[in-house]
Amino acid sequence: MSKQKYSKQFKLDTVQLAISSDRSTASIAQELGVNPNSLYSWVTKYRSELLS
Repeated sequence: MSKQKYSKQFKLDTVQLAISSDRSTASIAQELGVNPNSLYSWVTKYRSELLS
């Protein structure tokens, strides 16, 4: 099975949903069919880029 590729816009939209939502990151990932570890990584990268 090949690795899923997501567009930058999809990642950004998903990260913004995860940050602004009351729901857990894992539940958002499950709903969108994304590996939770991937979403956690995207959120971490997004936050680190905001601080730099």
